[in-house]
Amino acid sequence: MSESPEFSISTARPIPPTPVRLVQWPLVREPGTAFWILAASAGFSVLAARAIDSLLAGCFCLAALWVCAWRCWLPIRYDLGPVGVTQRTLGRQLLLPWSQFFRYEVSGNLILLIRDAENSPLVPFRAIYLHSGSQHEETLTLLEYYLPSGASTR
Repeated sequence: MSESPEFSISTARPIPPTPVRLVQWPLVREPGTAFWILAASAGFSVLAARAIDSLLAGCFCLAALWVCAWRCWLPIRYDLGPVGVTQRTLGRQLLLPWSQFFRYEVSGNLILLIRDAENSPLVPFRAIYLHSGSQHEETLTLLEYYLPSGASTR
């Protein structure tokens, strides 16, 4: 009798990677960049105040620019785990499930989580920027597990 090899097909999913916690605070991590954002916003506010001839308008312009750059001034904690990405800032949290992300892009230690299916001008504003630093490999392993649809390298 001839012996036929036995084949077994495993449908079990690999063990999920451990969750990753990333803390982003550009004011501390990159003080030079934060300084230039501060200086540029102050310069634009002075230009606006002179153009409109109103110091109050310049102050409103400065406040608006600083509010728009809030990610530079406040520490943000990202927890990446089985349910998705949880963003925590000032005691508030926002959960973004993995189903809201279509792909991610890697550029050095910067990982961009993209929430739009198409390339549109709004992609950079809706994306989440993660500076993975020393946890780069763990973060990529987790993203490859939960977002197998796509990674691209810039």
